[in-house]
Amino acid sequence: MTAPQIIEARRVMDRVILADMHSNGSSCFRQYDFFHRLSTLGDPRYMTREMVRAICRSLTDRGFAHYQRGLFTEDGEVAGAGYGITRLGLAYLMALEEIS
Repeated sequence: MTAPQIIEARRVMDRVILADMHSNGSSCFRQYDFFHRLSTLGDPRYMTREMVRAICRSLTDRGFAHYQRGLFTEDGEVAGAGYGITRLGLAYLMALEEIS
């Protein structure tokens, strides 16, 4: 792959994960207060769990996502950890959607 192809592939994967974080949010909460487990992000037909984890970590390192431990469901059950979109991530997602 050439450098432009790698950059484009990264943008596509970023957009898929950020779109999932944004669209799967609850209407009861701001998007920035809603976190997703890895199993709910990406399409398992095309992305392995390891790929989703790597993309989420990259998004977190760049400030587009936030990692949170100690999550609970709406019923008060322990839900583990997850990732959520940040305001900067939402702006990046909107920019990615304009590019495509």
